[in-house]
Amino acid sequence: MSDIAVSVRGLSKAYTIAHEQEKHATLAETVLARLKKPLRRSKTETFWALKDINFEYDKSDIREVDKPKLQAIADFLKAYPQAKIQIAGNCDERGTVEYNLALGERRAHAAQNYLTGLGVAEARLSSISYGKEKPEVQGHDEASWLINRNCQFTLQ
Repeated sequence: MSDIAVSVRGLSKAYTIAHEQEKHATLAETVLARLKKPLRRSKTETFWALKDINFEYDKSDIREVDKPKLQAIADFLKAYPQAKIQIAGNCDERGTVEYNLALGERRAHAAQNYLTGLGVAEARLSSISYGKEKPEVQGHDEASWLINRNCQFTLQ
């Protein structure tokens, strides 16, 4: 049995999930089923999280600080060949709707290309852009904008 910690958007805590190797269940089904039950954390667990990556203003380049997060996602996908991930590109509130949708798409594709460069099959990754339509936090300052300029990774 291996253990996985999944960061769930909208919650302040990471939950530990004991993943049971069931032939009939995919990883995503197991994770979703376990999220409905109380979860425990032990000292011997190994951890992995679907962590957001962030971007500089008006950029879609992967930052050095985010490359280890993408490596962890790639390692996870290699360890669990049945898992698929959707990458959602997001922007801050500045700019037009059309511009931010295109920028969000470039960000999602940058993350997707980085993961395929690490050996993840492209068929296991999908991307979507929400532009500025789904902000992580509300605010009109640089700290809020930095949080909202991201890619989020969701098990499919």
